[in-house]
Amino acid sequence: MNLRQMRAFVSVYEEGSFSAATVRENATQSSLSVQIRNFEELLGVRLFERGPQGVTPTPAGRVCYARCLPIFNAVDSPAEEISAMSGDVYGKLRIVEPKI
Repeated sequence: MNLRQMRAFVSVYEEGSFSAATVRENATQSSLSVQIRNFEELLGVRLFERGPQGVTPTPAGRVCYARCLPIFNAVDSPAEEISAMSGDVYGKLRIVEPKI
């Protein structure tokens, strides 16, 4: 299991379709399909039922999502926090002349 597979899985799960997940991840549909297929093969279960209206998670897919989401969020959290710390400072600067 790798983070790329996990990211693809979470995106497809949350978006409910491969096409919407491709927009979210700025990826091709074939690359996401490969990631999901490899993830399913690794786990030995089907994570989604595919249909004309999109995808529906299987019971295994729902369990996988519940387990993957905290890991996925924990991996992204440090990068977001550090990025926020290194950002530019915004706001108003007020200079008050001292009274003499």
